[in-house]
Amino acid sequence: MQTIHEIIKETCLPHGTMPFSPAGAPIKAKVKGSKVDWPMVNGSASPSPAMNWVSEEVEELTLIPYGCTNLRLTEMTNLF
Repeated sequence: MQTIHEIIKETCLPHGTMPFSPAGAPIKAKVKGSKVDWPMVNGSASPSPAMNWVSEEVEELTLIPYGCTNLRLTEMTNLF
């Protein structure tokens, strides 16, 4: 899993022919984040992690709306 450090850029796009697909997402947000140790329970993410391990590496991530994804996250951890 990832945790967000900062928002880099938000982009609004025209609606495509498949607006609820990853390729047809009407908005994208570029952010910087780091990997955290967030275990899985019965194939799903567990409740908020203890933050025992956080990667030193910061990566650029692209976030799209919940309904346009195959893997759906409703919570992101905050390191600050």
